[in-house]
Amino acid sequence: MAKLDNVKVVNESTVEYNGFVYALVTDEAQKYDLILNVGEDSTDLTINAFYFVDEVDSGDDMLFSDDANDYRFRDRSDEDFKVFRKSHAITTDNLTDAEGVVKIELPDGTKLEGTPSDLEKITRSMQKMQAEQGSSEEESEEAVEVENASEPVSERLQVGDYAKVVGSSHSNYFGGKDGDIVKIVKESDDTFETQELNGGIYGCNQYALKSALVKATEAEVLEAKQALLKEGDFARIIANTSNHRFEIGTVVKLKSESGTSFTAYYLDESDFWGVYSKDLEPLTKEEAEHIAREAEEEKKAKAKAERAKWASIGRVVGEIKKGDIVRTVSRGGSVNPEGTIDIAEYDGSVGSTATIALNGNRGNYSRVELIVPVEQRFDTVG
Repeated sequence: MAKLDNVKVVNESTVEYNGFVYALVTDEAQKYDLILNVGEDSTDLTINAFYFVDEVDSGDDMLFSDDANDYRFRDRSDEDFKVFRKSHAITTDNLTDAEGVVKIELPDGTKLEGTPSDLEKITRSMQKMQAEQGSSEEESEEAVEVENASEPVSERLQVGDYAKVVGSSHSNYFGGKDGDIVKIVKESDDTFETQELNGGIYGCNQYALKSALVKATEAEVLEAKQALLKEGDFARIIANTSNHRFEIGTVVKLKSESGTSFTAYYLDESDFWGVYSKDLEPLTKEEAEHIAREAEEEKKAKAKAERAKWASIGRVVGEIKKGDIVRTVSRGGSVNPEGTIDIAEYDGSVGSTATIALNGNRGNYSRVELIVPVEQRFDTVG
Protein backbone atom coordinates (compact mmCIF):
# COMPACT_ATOMS: atom_id res chain seq x y z
CA MET A 1 0.00 0.00 0.00
CA ALA A 2 1.05 3.66 -0.35
CA LYS A 3 1.82 6.00 2.53
CA LEU A 4 -0.45 5.47 5.53
CA ASP A 5 -2.76 8.36 6.41
CA ASN A 6 -4.41 6.91 9.51
CA VAL A 7 -1.38 6.46 11.78
CA LYS A 8 -1.85 8.14 15.16
CA VAL A 9 1.42 9.35 16.72
CA VAL A 10 1.23 8.93 20.49
CA ASN A 11 4.83 9.98 21.18
CA GLU A 12 8.28 9.65 19.58
CA SER A 13 8.44 5.92 20.24
CA THR A 14 4.78 4.86 20.01
CA VAL A 15 2.13 5.04 17.28
CA GLU A 16 -1.30 3.48 16.76
CA TYR A 17 -2.52 1.96 13.50
CA ASN A 18 -5.50 -0.23 12.56
CA GLY A 19 -6.36 -1.10 16.15
CA PHE A 20 -2.82 -1.92 17.30
CA VAL A 21 0.00 -0.18 19.14
CA TYR A 22 3.36 -0.10 17.35
CA ALA A 23 6.59 0.58 19.26
CA LEU A 24 9.87 1.99 17.94
CA VAL A 25 12.58 -0.70 17.62
CA THR A 26 16.28 -0.49 16.76
CA ASP A 27 16.69 -3.78 14.87
CA GLU A 28 16.17 -4.38 11.15
CA ALA A 29 12.74 -4.08 9.54
CA GLN A 30 10.58 -7.20 9.28
CA LYS A 31 7.47 -8.12 7.32
CA TYR A 32 4.35 -6.27 8.63
CA ASP A 33 6.41 -3.52 10.35
CA LEU A 34 5.65 0.18 9.89
CA ILE A 35 8.52 2.37 8.68
CA LEU A 36 8.76 6.15 9.10
CA ASN A 37 10.59 8.00 6.32
CA VAL A 38 12.85 10.45 8.14
CA GLY A 39 15.57 11.06 5.55
CA GLU A 40 14.75 10.06 1.96
CA ASP A 41 13.33 13.00 0.01
CA SER A 42 12.63 11.52 -3.43
CA THR A 43 9.80 11.24 -5.92
CA ASP A 44 6.74 9.45 -4.50
CA LEU A 45 8.26 9.17 -1.00
CA THR A 46 7.07 11.65 1.62
CA ILE A 47 9.25 12.82 4.51
CA ASN A 48 7.74 11.95 7.93
CA ALA A 49 5.19 9.62 6.32
CA PHE A 50 4.60 6.04 7.40
CA TYR A 51 4.71 3.03 5.04
CA PHE A 52 3.84 -0.66 5.51
CA VAL A 53 6.49 -3.38 4.94
CA ASP A 54 4.83 -6.00 2.69
CA GLU A 55 7.76 -8.42 2.35
CA VAL A 56 11.46 -8.99 3.05
CA ASP A 57 13.19 -10.60 0.07
CA SER A 58 16.10 -13.03 -0.10
CA GLY A 59 18.49 -10.14 -0.72
CA ASP A 60 17.63 -8.75 2.75
CA ASP A 61 15.70 -5.83 1.26
CA MET A 62 12.37 -4.66 2.61
CA LEU A 63 9.58 -4.17 0.04
CA PHE A 64 6.94 -1.46 0.42
CA SER A 65 4.68 0.60 -1.85
CA ASP A 66 5.45 4.28 -2.39
CA ASP A 67 2.93 7.10 -2.90
CA ALA A 68 2.29 5.94 -6.47
CA ASN A 69 1.72 2.33 -5.35
CA ASP A 70 4.97 1.22 -6.97
CA TYR A 71 7.20 -1.22 -5.07
CA ARG A 72 10.38 0.16 -3.49
CA PHE A 73 13.36 -1.94 -2.37
CA ARG A 74 15.42 -0.63 0.54
CA ASP A 75 17.96 -2.24 2.86
CA ARG A 76 16.30 -3.41 6.09
CA SER A 77 18.74 -1.28 8.13
CA ASP A 78 18.44 1.87 5.97
CA GLU A 79 19.04 4.82 8.31
CA ASP A 80 16.53 6.96 6.39
CA PHE A 81 13.72 4.91 7.94
CA LYS A 82 12.69 4.33 11.56
CA VAL A 83 11.08 0.97 12.31
CA PHE A 84 7.92 0.51 14.40
CA ARG A 85 6.79 -3.03 15.30
CA LYS A 86 3.33 -4.26 16.37
CA SER A 87 3.24 -4.48 20.17
CA HIS A 88 -0.33 -5.13 21.29
CA ALA A 89 -3.95 -4.35 20.55
CA ILE A 90 -5.44 -1.02 21.60
CA THR A 91 -7.72 -1.62 24.58
CA THR A 92 -10.39 0.65 26.06
CA ASP A 93 -11.33 0.22 29.69
CA ASN A 94 -13.58 2.95 31.08
CA LEU A 95 -13.37 1.40 34.55
CA THR A 96 -9.63 1.97 34.95
CA ASP A 97 -8.02 5.29 35.92
CA ALA A 98 -4.51 6.55 35.03
CA GLU A 99 -2.91 4.55 37.84
CA GLY A 100 -4.56 1.32 36.67
CA VAL A 101 -7.00 1.22 39.62
CA VAL A 102 -10.47 -0.19 38.94
CA LYS A 103 -13.30 1.70 40.64
CA ILE A 104 -16.90 0.41 40.65
CA GLU A 105 -19.92 1.91 42.42
CA LEU A 106 -22.79 -0.51 43.01
CA PRO A 107 -26.48 0.52 42.83
CA ASP A 108 -26.71 0.81 46.63
CA GLY A 109 -23.76 3.21 46.71
CA THR A 110 -21.19 0.61 47.73
CA LYS A 111 -17.79 1.40 46.18
CA LEU A 112 -15.36 -1.32 45.13
CA GLU A 113 -11.78 -0.49 44.25
CA GLY A 114 -8.67 -2.42 43.21
CA THR A 115 -6.11 -3.13 40.51
CA PRO A 116 -7.01 -5.01 37.29
CA SER A 117 -5.74 -8.20 38.92
CA ASP A 118 -8.52 -7.83 41.49
CA LEU A 119 -11.28 -7.89 38.85
CA GLU A 120 -12.36 -11.44 39.62
CA LYS A 121 -12.78 -10.70 43.34
CA ILE A 122 -14.56 -7.43 42.61
CA THR A 123 -16.93 -9.17 40.21
CA ARG A 124 -17.81 -11.87 42.74
CA SER A 125 -18.55 -9.21 45.37
CA MET A 126 -20.70 -7.32 42.92
CA GLN A 127 -22.66 -10.42 41.94
CA LYS A 128 -23.27 -11.26 45.61
CA MET A 129 -24.60 -7.78 46.32
CA GLN A 130 -26.85 -7.92 43.28
CA ALA A 131 -28.26 -11.30 44.32
CA GLU A 132 -29.05 -10.04 47.81
CA GLN A 133 -30.77 -6.91 46.51
CA GLY A 134 -32.62 -8.63 43.64
CA SER A 135 -30.62 -6.70 41.07
CA SER A 136 -32.09 -6.22 37.62
CA GLU A 137 -31.04 -8.05 34.46
CA GLU A 138 -29.35 -4.87 33.27
CA GLU A 139 -27.13 -4.81 36.38
CA SER A 140 -26.22 -8.48 35.79
CA GLU A 141 -25.11 -7.62 32.27
CA GLU A 142 -22.92 -4.88 33.74
CA ALA A 143 -21.22 -7.50 35.94
CA VAL A 144 -20.55 -9.70 32.93
CA GLU A 145 -19.02 -6.71 31.21
CA VAL A 146 -16.69 -6.21 34.18
CA GLU A 147 -15.69 -9.88 34.02
CA ASN A 148 -14.78 -9.52 30.38
CA ALA A 149 -12.84 -6.30 30.88
CA SER A 150 -9.60 -8.17 31.51
CA GLU A 151 -9.94 -10.52 28.51
CA PRO A 152 -7.46 -9.88 25.67
CA VAL A 153 -8.77 -8.27 22.49
CA SER A 154 -8.71 -10.82 19.67
CA GLU A 155 -6.44 -10.01 16.77
CA ARG A 156 -8.32 -8.31 13.95
CA LEU A 157 -7.64 -8.47 10.24
CA GLN A 158 -5.85 -5.57 8.62
CA VAL A 159 -4.56 -4.56 5.21
CA GLY A 160 -1.66 -6.80 4.20
CA ASP A 161 -2.93 -9.86 6.08
CA TYR A 162 -3.83 -13.17 4.47
CA ALA A 163 -7.35 -14.37 5.22
CA LYS A 164 -9.46 -17.49 4.69
CA VAL A 165 -12.98 -17.24 3.28
CA VAL A 166 -15.57 -18.81 5.61
CA GLY A 167 -19.30 -18.94 6.24
CA SER A 168 -21.26 -16.16 4.57
CA SER A 169 -18.81 -15.67 1.73
CA HIS A 170 -21.50 -15.18 -0.93
CA SER A 171 -23.83 -12.85 0.93
CA ASN A 172 -22.21 -9.80 -0.66
CA TYR A 173 -21.87 -11.25 -4.19
CA PHE A 174 -18.23 -11.95 -3.43
CA GLY A 175 -16.56 -13.90 -6.24
CA GLY A 176 -14.59 -16.30 -4.04
CA LYS A 177 -15.62 -19.50 -2.32
CA ASP A 178 -15.30 -20.87 1.19
CA GLY A 179 -11.79 -22.10 1.89
CA ASP A 180 -10.05 -19.68 -0.50
CA ILE A 181 -6.97 -17.91 0.84
CA VAL A 182 -6.87 -14.22 -0.11
CA LYS A 183 -4.77 -11.15 0.62
CA ILE A 184 -6.45 -8.06 2.06
CA VAL A 185 -5.52 -4.95 0.06
CA LYS A 186 -8.04 -2.34 1.24
CA GLU A 187 -10.53 -1.83 4.06
CA SER A 188 -13.88 -0.05 4.19
CA ASP A 189 -16.61 0.06 6.84
CA ASP A 190 -18.14 -3.39 6.28
CA THR A 191 -15.95 -5.01 3.65
CA PHE A 192 -12.39 -5.86 2.74
CA GLU A 193 -11.09 -5.58 -0.80
CA THR A 194 -9.26 -8.84 -1.49
CA GLN A 195 -6.78 -10.16 -4.00
CA GLU A 196 -6.32 -13.75 -5.10
CA LEU A 197 -2.90 -15.26 -4.43
CA ASN A 198 -2.26 -15.36 -8.18
CA GLY A 199 -2.93 -11.61 -8.40
CA GLY A 200 -6.51 -11.91 -9.66
CA ILE A 201 -9.55 -10.08 -8.28
CA TYR A 202 -12.34 -12.63 -8.80
CA GLY A 203 -13.60 -11.00 -11.99
CA CYS A 204 -14.02 -7.62 -10.26
CA ASN A 205 -16.09 -9.25 -7.45
CA GLN A 206 -13.27 -8.89 -4.94
CA TYR A 207 -15.19 -7.27 -2.06
CA ALA A 208 -15.91 -9.60 0.88
CA LEU A 209 -17.86 -8.88 4.04
CA LYS A 210 -15.59 -8.68 7.07
CA SER A 211 -17.70 -11.39 8.70
CA ALA A 212 -16.79 -13.73 5.82
CA LEU A 213 -13.04 -13.67 6.52
CA VAL A 214 -10.80 -15.01 9.28
CA LYS A 215 -7.05 -14.72 9.60
CA ALA A 216 -5.31 -17.54 7.73
CA THR A 217 -2.52 -19.49 9.41
CA GLU A 218 0.99 -19.52 7.97
CA ALA A 219 0.53 -23.19 7.06
CA GLU A 220 -2.72 -22.46 5.18
CA VAL A 221 -1.10 -19.62 3.24
CA LEU A 222 1.95 -21.72 2.34
CA GLU A 223 -0.18 -24.67 1.17
CA ALA A 224 -2.32 -22.38 -0.99
CA LYS A 225 0.74 -20.79 -2.57
CA GLN A 226 2.37 -24.18 -3.18
CA ALA A 227 -0.71 -25.28 -5.12
CA LEU A 228 -0.15 -22.37 -7.54
CA LEU A 229 3.45 -23.30 -8.40
CA LYS A 230 4.07 -23.85 -12.10
CA GLU A 231 6.88 -24.44 -14.55
CA GLY A 232 9.14 -21.40 -14.82
CA ASP A 233 8.53 -20.20 -11.23
CA PHE A 234 11.26 -19.52 -8.71
CA ALA A 235 11.02 -21.10 -5.25
CA ARG A 236 13.06 -21.62 -2.10
CA ILE A 237 13.90 -25.09 -0.75
CA ILE A 238 12.41 -25.47 2.76
CA ALA A 239 12.44 -29.27 3.27
CA ASN A 240 13.73 -32.53 1.82
CA THR A 241 11.30 -35.44 1.43
CA SER A 242 12.56 -36.60 -1.98
CA ASN A 243 16.28 -37.15 -1.22
CA HIS A 244 17.34 -34.21 -3.38
CA ARG A 245 20.78 -32.68 -2.81
CA PHE A 246 19.84 -29.03 -2.54
CA GLU A 247 20.74 -27.26 0.69
CA ILE A 248 17.81 -25.85 2.66
CA GLY A 249 17.35 -22.22 1.65
CA THR A 250 18.58 -22.68 -1.93
CA VAL A 251 16.61 -20.71 -4.53
CA VAL A 252 15.76 -22.84 -7.58
CA LYS A 253 13.96 -22.52 -10.90
CA LEU A 254 11.19 -25.04 -11.59
CA LYS A 255 10.88 -27.05 -14.79
CA SER A 256 9.11 -30.22 -15.94
CA GLU A 257 6.06 -30.30 -13.66
CA SER A 258 4.76 -33.78 -12.86
CA GLY A 259 1.75 -33.88 -10.57
CA THR A 260 2.97 -32.77 -7.15
CA SER A 261 6.64 -32.49 -8.06
CA PHE A 262 9.01 -30.53 -10.27
CA THR A 263 12.47 -30.87 -11.73
CA ALA A 264 14.26 -28.04 -9.93
CA TYR A 265 17.44 -26.42 -11.26
CA TYR A 266 20.12 -24.30 -9.67
CA LEU A 267 19.90 -20.75 -11.02
CA ASP A 268 23.04 -21.33 -13.11
CA GLU A 269 21.48 -24.63 -14.31
CA SER A 270 24.62 -26.52 -13.24
CA ASP A 271 22.55 -29.36 -11.77
CA PHE A 272 18.98 -30.41 -11.03
CA TRP A 273 16.92 -32.69 -8.76
CA GLY A 274 13.32 -33.79 -8.35
CA VAL A 275 11.52 -31.84 -5.61
CA TYR A 276 7.99 -32.12 -4.19
CA SER A 277 5.81 -28.99 -4.08
CA LYS A 278 5.49 -29.38 -0.30
CA ASP A 279 9.28 -28.89 -0.02
CA LEU A 280 9.11 -25.51 -1.74
CA GLU A 281 8.33 -21.98 -0.60
CA PRO A 282 7.00 -19.95 -3.54
CA LEU A 283 8.64 -16.56 -4.01
CA THR A 284 6.66 -13.38 -4.53
CA LYS A 285 6.56 -11.80 -7.98
CA GLU A 286 8.90 -9.07 -6.77
CA GLU A 287 11.34 -11.57 -5.24
CA ALA A 288 11.29 -13.71 -8.38
CA GLU A 289 11.92 -10.73 -10.66
CA HIS A 290 14.73 -9.53 -8.40
CA ILE A 291 16.36 -12.97 -8.34
CA ALA A 292 15.92 -13.44 -12.08
CA ARG A 293 17.68 -10.14 -12.74
CA GLU A 294 20.53 -11.06 -10.41
CA ALA A 295 20.86 -14.51 -11.98
CA GLU A 296 20.94 -13.03 -15.49
CA GLU A 297 23.55 -10.46 -14.47
CA GLU A 298 25.66 -13.17 -12.84
CA LYS A 299 25.34 -15.36 -15.94
CA LYS A 300 26.48 -12.50 -18.17
CA ALA A 301 29.40 -11.71 -15.85
CA LYS A 302 30.55 -15.36 -15.88
CA ALA A 303 30.27 -15.53 -19.66
CA LYS A 304 32.29 -12.34 -20.01
CA ALA A 305 34.99 -13.66 -17.68
CA GLU A 306 35.10 -16.97 -19.57
CA ARG A 307 35.51 -15.20 -22.91
CA ALA A 308 38.32 -13.09 -21.47
CA LYS A 309 40.10 -16.17 -20.10
CA TRP A 310 40.07 -17.95 -23.46
CA ALA A 311 40.91 -14.77 -25.36
CA SER A 312 44.07 -14.44 -23.27
CA ILE A 313 45.44 -17.54 -25.10
CA GLY A 314 44.08 -16.46 -28.45
CA ARG A 315 41.07 -18.77 -28.60
CA VAL A 316 37.30 -18.71 -28.50
CA VAL A 317 35.55 -20.27 -25.53
CA GLY A 318 35.97 -24.05 -25.42
CA GLU A 319 38.41 -24.30 -28.34
CA ILE A 320 40.81 -27.29 -28.20
CA LYS A 321 43.81 -27.66 -30.50
CA LYS A 322 45.78 -30.72 -31.50
CA GLY A 323 48.55 -31.32 -28.98
CA ASP A 324 46.78 -29.67 -26.02
CA ILE A 325 47.11 -31.46 -22.70
CA VAL A 326 43.58 -32.15 -21.48
CA ARG A 327 41.74 -34.01 -18.71
CA THR A 328 38.81 -36.33 -19.42
CA VAL A 329 35.75 -35.12 -17.46
CA SER A 330 33.11 -37.37 -19.07
CA ARG A 331 34.05 -40.60 -20.82
CA GLY A 332 31.52 -40.69 -23.62
CA GLY A 333 33.03 -43.17 -26.11
CA SER A 334 36.50 -43.07 -24.56
CA VAL A 335 38.14 -46.06 -22.88
CA ASN A 336 40.01 -43.71 -20.56
CA PRO A 337 38.44 -43.22 -17.12
CA GLU A 338 37.37 -39.78 -15.94
CA GLY A 339 40.29 -37.76 -14.63
CA THR A 340 42.77 -39.19 -17.16
CA ILE A 341 45.36 -36.68 -18.38
CA ASP A 342 45.95 -37.16 -22.11
CA ILE A 343 46.74 -35.33 -25.35
CA ALA A 344 44.25 -34.01 -27.91
CA GLU A 345 44.66 -36.00 -31.12
CA TYR A 346 42.85 -33.45 -33.33
CA ASP A 347 41.42 -29.95 -33.08
CA GLY A 348 38.09 -30.05 -31.25
CA SER A 349 36.19 -28.52 -28.35
CA VAL A 350 35.80 -29.15 -24.63
CA GLY A 351 32.47 -30.80 -25.46
CA SER A 352 34.03 -33.43 -27.72
CA THR A 353 37.72 -34.08 -28.33
CA ALA A 354 39.57 -37.18 -29.55
CA THR A 355 42.42 -38.23 -27.27
CA ILE A 356 45.06 -40.92 -27.37
CA ALA A 357 43.99 -43.73 -25.06
CA LEU A 358 46.19 -45.16 -22.34
CA ASN A 359 46.26 -48.45 -24.22
CA GLY A 360 47.38 -46.68 -27.39
CA ASN A 361 43.99 -46.63 -29.09
CA ARG A 362 43.12 -43.44 -30.93
CA GLY A 363 39.88 -41.62 -31.60
CA ASN A 364 38.57 -41.75 -28.04
CA TYR A 365 36.05 -38.90 -28.01
CA SER A 366 35.07 -37.47 -24.64
CA ARG A 367 34.32 -34.21 -22.82
CA VAL A 368 37.52 -32.62 -21.60
CA GLU A 369 38.94 -29.60 -19.84
CA LEU A 370 42.04 -27.79 -21.00
CA ILE A 371 45.10 -28.20 -18.77
CA VAL A 372 47.98 -26.81 -20.88
CA PRO A 373 47.63 -25.22 -24.35
CA VAL A 374 49.96 -26.74 -26.92
CA GLU A 375 51.63 -23.34 -27.38
CA GLN A 376 52.75 -23.42 -23.73
CA ARG A 377 54.03 -26.99 -23.56
CA PHE A 378 57.69 -26.99 -22.59
CA ASP A 379 58.28 -30.42 -24.15
CA THR A 380 57.46 -29.04 -27.62
CA VAL A 381 59.91 -26.13 -27.44
CA GLY A 382 62.77 -26.42 -29.93
